[in-house]
Amino acid sequence: MTPTAGAHAAITAAEPLTAIGMGAGLFGEHLSLSAGLLGAELLGLALMVVGVYLVASSPVVTGNHAAVSPREGAGTQQPSR
Repeated sequence: MTPTAGAHAAITAAEPLTAIGMGAGLFGEHLSLSAGLLGAELLGLALMVVGVYLVASSPVVTGNHAAVSPREGAGTQQPSR
């Protein structure tokens, strides 16, 4: 992973947390902390972090195109009849 991609992934994951903190601290917004909603919020946060990591470590982002290899024999097989 390139340093830029890693930094961008961390910034992308931190932005919603910063927005939640600023909304609660500066604007007096309240978070719903019932068990079901808190579980859904934590699941959404975990999925966001995993998605950001997968995108940031993608060969397209990191420039490691050698990691992307075509399937063996792709396009060389004759259609069966």
